[in-house]
Amino acid sequence: MRIEGLTPVAGVEPTIWFVVFHPQTSSDWLSRLTLGRWKHVSTFAYVARFKVWIFYDAQWAGLRLVVGDQRQAEIALSAYIASGCEVLKAERAERPIPIRNRLVFNCVSTTAHLLGLASIVFFPDSLYTAITRNGGEKVSGQSSRAADRP
Repeated sequence: MRIEGLTPVAGVEPTIWFVVFHPQTSSDWLSRLTLGRWKHVSTFAYVARFKVWIFYDAQWAGLRLVVGDQRQAEIALSAYIASGCEVLKAERAERPIPIRNRLVFNCVSTTAHLLGLASIVFFPDSLYTAITRNGGEKVSGQSSRAADRP
């Protein structure tokens, strides 16, 4: 995709993203309001050309974008698993996002936009279903078998 005035460098925009489903949010009241098993969603991806990981997280306090090395990614993944998160691997689709999906800005909608999902999703559980229906696969989580973990 072309960004105005900028030509992307080959291999910089990740096509494979790891979506983290969190059982809690940073706010107890927000966790209580969020329906379903999962209460928050964040993502991360590897940028091979620069050998770094990008962490993308739309939080109540604002959008966070963090770049880390391999060791930091391993620490983050271990922390996600230890806190009861589940991680799905998803391929980014190159398709336009329908206008109905642009009405809300939260962790779920930004992740759906990042992945190019055309599904209408408002809660993490519905995003989980949409990703798995579109070919996403579970790579880790407390309910995973040891053989399924990376």
